[in-house]
Amino acid sequence: MDVQVPIETLPKSVLAKIFHFLDSIASFHDLSLVSKQFNRVTQDSSYWHNFKLGSFHQQRPSRQSAMLLQKATMVEMVTICFNNNLEDEDLEFIQAVCSKPQIRYLKLVELRIPMGFAENMAGWIRHHKSLQVLQLEDMQISDDALRKLADAVKVNHSIEIIRLRENKMSPDGLLPWIDILSSPKSSLTELYIQGSVLSVEVTKALGEALANNDKLKMLSLRSCFLNSNHINAFMPGIERNSSLRWLSFYGNNINSQAADAICEGLSEHPTITYFNIYGNRINDEGA
Repeated sequence: MDVQVPIETLPKSVLAKIFHFLDSIASFHDLSLVSKQFNRVTQDSSYWHNFKLGSFHQQRPSRQSAMLLQKATMVEMVTICFNNNLEDEDLEFIQAVCSKPQIRYLKLVELRIPMGFAENMAGWIRHHKSLQVLQLEDMQISDDALRKLADAVKVNHSIEIIRLRENKMSPDGLLPWIDILSSPKSSLTELYIQGSVLSVEVTKALGEALANNDKLKMLSLRSCFLNSNHINAFMPGIERNSSLRWLSFYGNNINSQAADAICEGLSEHPTITYFNIYGNRINDEGA
């Protein structure tokens, strides 16, 4: 006999004991669904990294966890994290992800992206109109695959936040992503780039895109090995921007002279209220 209990009526302490292999619990309309799957899923508990309210975090999926994800009714955030090559069951899990129309946050971590996978994922991103946040982290990805994903993001105007962290790509690999900012239909309000070596051409293109962009509010270029050449290429565009409120150059190779140029260029910016240049090579006389 199935017993249906509204999950919001259960104390957190009870949930923690029942789902001892989870960090937290996902929202379901019907707790009996979890009861039916519980014995099978606990056998694969080593595959679960984290499991949050309305969220699935996967270290490596299994057939059972893919089945559970397919039936979950309120999942809004999904993390796909594989630290080795994609296998058939991995693709089954990805297909389960793609079947969820309500997903708002997709995070891809430690993936080695072949072109075929990039094309499939690009097709899903292109048509998934509920997606608001896309994060790519610690990925091994070619410029061609990056371009496929960027082209998909460019035509999906529901995406508001992009986080690109510690990805292994060429210095020019982000040029197609910068082009997203040039689209008048872009809804992008936050762009975070961290731990990737950027070419001077990328920072120049970013500045030029921001010169005419009126949507982006937050920009972080953290630990991107930026130096004075990057700053000189970037600043002419940012000085003409009129929407950015939050700007961070944390942890780069910016010297005192470049820091002074940034401060001078931003001194009359109409909207920036937060600026972070901590962790750079600035002496006491700089900035």
